[in-house]
Amino acid sequence: SLSLDSLKPRLNFLITEVGVAADVIGSVVMRHPTILTLSVEDTMQPRLQFFHSLGVSEAGITKMVTRHPQILQYKVESMVPRLRYLQSIGMTEDDIVTTIS
Repeated sequence: SLSLDSLKPRLNFLITEVGVAADVIGSVVMRHPTILTLSVEDTMQPRLQFFHSLGVSEAGITKMVTRHPQILQYKVESMVPRLRYLQSIGMTEDDIVTTIS
């Protein structure tokens, strides 16, 4: 079972690294409760780095995760071709973020 001590690093990551506002963290968790079971180091951080590598802004990442927190659980390998395709057809970062979120 999850303890409060095990939840703190995950919540802290979502607020400080991803930029999810503290006043909406509850609704983010309600949308995708299993986000609190994900490993910061093995799952969430690599996804965050992946979005940064694509050039997605901090604000864009925050918007995507706030609306669809499960995106931090998707396999990077499955996202790459889809996001590259969206970029190849000329979609801007804002367009991609809107499409994803």
